[in-house]
Amino acid sequence: PEKPLDRDYPVPSWLTNSEGTMNVAVVGNSGVGKSLLINKMRRLKPGAAEWAPTGVKETTLRPMMYTFPGIDKVRLWDLPGAGTPGFPKENYLRDMGLRHFDSVLIVTANRFTSTEVMLREELERYTVPYFMVRTKIDLDIWNNKEDNKLEEAVTL
Repeated sequence: PEKPLDRDYPVPSWLTNSEGTMNVAVVGNSGVGKSLLINKMRRLKPGAAEWAPTGVKETTLRPMMYTFPGIDKVRLWDLPGAGTPGFPKENYLRDMGLRHFDSVLIVTANRFTSTEVMLREELERYTVPYFMVRTKIDLDIWNNKEDNKLEEAVTL
């Protein structure tokens, strides 16, 4: 029988053939560095055939699946940025099927926003394992040193 979870939050059509795989969603606001994080985790160099496209404007417009070189049982899903006109945060959890992932990386740059907090709360409510990842910390360290004369340890 169909469970309420499946009816209210169906498995997205693109999240198929997941039996025997580990599916990790990479989510967060647009522009926080999700695609670059995926590339770095897979130890790829720019220009590699499997490189996830990156850019300063919204680049990921649909869910994209990437595997580690030689390990296709672990799948990283580069999901579009949350809270954009095309992907409003109110529907993001349902539309991206986050409850159906084995785990989720919530990515932010600078500081965590209400979008990341909302995602965390929903994942906790449905016991989906997650990690919160802060990117671009090197820029924050440099800016805090230049602007406020504060050392790295204070910024971190």
